[in-house]
Amino acid sequence: MKVLKLNICSLFITDPPWKIDADKAVDVEGTAIQKVLENYDDSSKEIIPLLESIIKEMWRVGKPDCWVVMFCGIRHWNYLTEKFRETGFQVYTKPLVCVKTQIDGSVVRAKSAAPTIWPASATDFMVLARKGNSILARLNEGDAIQCPPLISAAQRIHQAQKPIRLMT
Repeated sequence: MKVLKLNICSLFITDPPWKIDADKAVDVEGTAIQKVLENYDDSSKEIIPLLESIIKEMWRVGKPDCWVVMFCGIRHWNYLTEKFRETGFQVYTKPLVCVKTQIDGSVVRAKSAAPTIWPASATDFMVLARKGNSILARLNEGDAIQCPPLISAAQRIHQAQKPIRLMT
C-alpha cells in the first residue's frame, strides 16, 4: 500500500491474517488442528502494529469518501475501532456481524475444532469505518447479515473465503 498514490480507493475489505503461523504449528507438532486451537491466541504481537500501519495507509490511499470493512475477532473490535477513529475515520458504533446459516436459513451447526473446550463458531465480526461523507449503496440493510454456507471446502479458493452475499 505504501507505493500506491493518494486518494485512489473507494472500498477496502480486509480479513487480516490472525495467527498466521497456525498451520506451521500443526506441521511441526504433527498434531490435529484441535491442538493449535487449544493454544490459539490471536493477540499476536506482529499483527497489531501491522494493522495500525495498514489503517494509516487506508486513510492515505482512500478517496475522500471511502469505506473500510475489516474482519476481526470480537476481542480486538474496540481496539481497532479506536485506531480507526484516531486516524480520522468515522466508525459504526458496534460490530457488523455475519451469522453463518444453513441453506434453510437456520444457524449453522458447525463442528468445533476443539469440541471438548469451545463451541463452534457461527459468527464473524467486522469493523465498519468510513472517510468523509460516503453513503451506503444499499439502504436499510441490517448490521447482522445472514449468509448461507459456501461451496465445499475442497472447492474453495481460500480457506477463509467469504460468501458473495456478505461481500455484497
